[in-house]
Amino acid sequence: MKAKSELDGDIQNPEETTGCDPILDIHVVPIDPIWAAEFRGFVWGEGSLIVRVSNSGRTIYGKERGHSFNVHIIISQRMDNGDVLREFCRRLGGTCFVKKYYDGTDKQILVWQASAVPDCVRVSRLLQGGSSLPFGKKRELAIWSEAVAIKGENHNHNHHFRYTEEARERMVEIMHEIMALRKWVS
Repeated sequence: MKAKSELDGDIQNPEETTGCDPILDIHVVPIDPIWAAEFRGFVWGEGSLIVRVSNSGRTIYGKERGHSFNVHIIISQRMDNGDVLREFCRRLGGTCFVKKYYDGTDKQILVWQASAVPDCVRVSRLLQGGSSLPFGKKRELAIWSEAVAIKGENHNHNHHFRYTEEARERMVEIMHEIMALRKWVS
């Protein structure tokens, strides 16, 4: 049986391709290796792995809250290319939303973003599969995946994050490492 090459392709023994447990989508269906490869190509061409400080210096009930971190993946596309992003949302979680284009016109784009820890873990596993990556992308994925793990370790049951001082310091380092990897050297 030949595997389909479309994004919602059939399952074709994902254990044989990845050499590990299959990666499951949000519907607990194994993700086809060809679909995963297409997803990786799309992310490395169009996506961004993000780690940012949020809630810096805010207080709640007079107590210093400190800061938390946004850890997510984001991909933006023209509205007429939205089916691919909606498929990512359907299979991997996250959300799709419409946003104005950055050039100040009335044009709109569709954005897919995943920020929940389980969704980011799934994305991280998908991106780690497949062929080798250039050093910069490989390093960016490794440190973004570390940020996802730190976020998961510092999550409590009330959907709040309580970062230890050590975790907070490492997240700031990761943020700076990702920014340094993205700088263009001329």
